Amino acid sequence: MTTVATTVAPPGEKKARRGPAPKSDHPEVVKGGLSEIPANFDVSKHKAPTVDAWASDVLFFRWKAESCDAKAIKYREMADHAEKFGSKKQQTKATRLVKMQETMAELTKQLEAAGVDVPALLAAD
Repeated sequence: MTTVATTVAPPGEKKARRGPAPKSDHPEVVKGGLSEIPANFDVSKHKAPTVDAWASDVLFFRWKAESCDAKAIKYREMADHAEKFGSKKQQTKATRLVKMQETMAELTKQLEAAGVDVPALLAAD
């Protein structure tokens, strides 16, 4: 049997928390030469290019505007969803109901394709 030594932090000292991995600079984001976002650029891994990384300010502001438009569309969809389903508690239940209905429709298709009379099956108690 092997023993492993563990260290305990002294009282009053806080443990270091693990956060998300730090973002790195993308190798293609070179100061002064960017004309478009690289194909392998990942927002979760790379730092966003600053205005200095672009070939011109116009390109940066167009890219930033497109990014903001995408976020605005997402937030409008979230607002519509919240308006449609009500409070957070109701939204959770309504979302589950919608997923169940989609599953029910898929199962109905599968049963009808197999030759089962689904309306008669559902009507029977």
